[in-house]
Amino acid sequence: MHLPGLIKSDVLNLMPTPMLRNPLLTGFHPDPSLCRVDDDYYLVVSTGAYFPGIPIYHSRDLVHWTLIGHCLTRRSQADLGSANLAQGIFAPTLRHHAERFYMVTTHVGGIGNFLVNHSGLKPGASNRLYKQKVPLVPLSFCRCYARWFWI
Repeated sequence: MHLPGLIKSDVLNLMPTPMLRNPLLTGFHPDPSLCRVDDDYYLVVSTGAYFPGIPIYHSRDLVHWTLIGHCLTRRSQADLGSANLAQGIFAPTLRHHAERFYMVTTHVGGIGNFLVNHSGLKPGASNRLYKQKVPLVPLSFCRCYARWFWI
């Protein structure tokens, strides 16, 4: 390529920068919820009637994602045995506070809305989970003045 009045380094600066490919996670990843903790990003998605439920992905750059586990790994946490494709686990929201991760979701056709907490999401971390029914639609939740609010 030769452009009058430009030197080779100027031509290189005119070349387009690489673009990210969409989607970043290919396949079945509906209803993503993203949570940043320091330099790490965590992503959870809906799984419907599929088990294990709510995969957890990790990234440091929002481009390269690694599956590191699932929020729901035991049938006692969410029994999906009789769920059809219109039922199951939908619209998770992931948040982090005081060294704990909190995930709220809805089990359509099952126990309804519930909360799960993890002491950590990294591989090999403790998998102590509990659930509790919450009476509201779990669109999101936030912490304000040391209290949790369901929105």
